[in-house]
Amino acid sequence: MGKEAEAAQCRSEIKSFLERENLLYLLPVFSACDTKIRIMNGNFAAAKAWLENYFVTETQSPELNKIYLHFTTVRAYILLGDFQKTQKLCEMLKKEMQFCLS
Repeated sequence: MGKEAEAAQCRSEIKSFLERENLLYLLPVFSACDTKIRIMNGNFAAAKAWLENYFVTETQSPELNKIYLHFTTVRAYILLGDFQKTQKLCEMLKKEMQFCLS
């Protein structure tokens, strides 16, 4: 909404808080949020860096508790033009969602 500098400062403060309070288990979700913003701005380096993170893994059954991470991975694949991996992950997510709703 036109307040990129303020938003970046807030994200920096949140990351510092998570590290200071030893809430490291929340860092992957925070990283997904931060990366999503950069991907939506067309940042190829952010997309590549996201896919190199230890918590981004290819799996046959995506975990629901990591749904935000999975959708950030989808966004990264789209930005980088890897539509085969995008489709595969989306199909796995759809299958998992249908299973949960049934």
